[in-house]
Amino acid sequence: AIIKPNNNTISAITALPAGVGGKVLQVVNNWNDTANSSSTSYADVFGSDLSITLASTSNKVLVIANAAMGTASNSGGTANVIANMKVVNTTTGSDVAPQSNNCRIRLNSANDLNAPMNVTVVDDASFSGTTQTYNVQIARGGSGNDAITVQDLQVVIMEISSW
Repeated sequence: AIIKPNNNTISAITALPAGVGGKVLQVVNNWNDTANSSSTSYADVFGSDLSITLASTSNKVLVIANAAMGTASNSGGTANVIANMKVVNTTTGSDVAPQSNNCRIRLNSANDLNAPMNVTVVDDASFSGTTQTYNVQIARGGSGNDAITVQDLQVVIMEISSW
C-alpha cells in the first residue's frame, strides 16, 4: 500500500487534542552563588522569595531548581552527611506537592561540590490569589555534622496556562 503524506498546514489546526495543552505564559528566574547550612531544619536559600503574578488562579506553576551540593566545612564529620533540597510555596506555607520533590544526596568527602541536585515540580494547588511566592530550602541530614553548601543554584519558575 502507498502511504500518502498529510498535506495539512499548521494554519489548518484549530484546536489541540484533549489532554494536550498549556502554554508557557511567563518565566521568572534567579541565581544564587552560594548558601550554607549546618541546620537539620529546612532554611530558605534566597533572602527574599521569588514572586510570580499569575494571569489566572487556575493556571499552574512549574518550578525547576538545579544546583551543585556539597560540604561547606570539614569538622571531621563528613561521612554520612546528607544534603536535602526542596521547593516551598511561601504564599501558602506549603511544600510544593508531592513531598517527593525533596532531593537527597549523600556526601562522603570534604568540600565535595560535584553532586548535582535537581528538583522539578508543578504547583497545581487551588490558588487563592494570583501572586505566588517560592523559595528553595536546604537542610543537613544523616549522622555527619559538617555543614552543607549549595552552589550555583538556578531556579526557573514558569506560569503554565490551565489545560
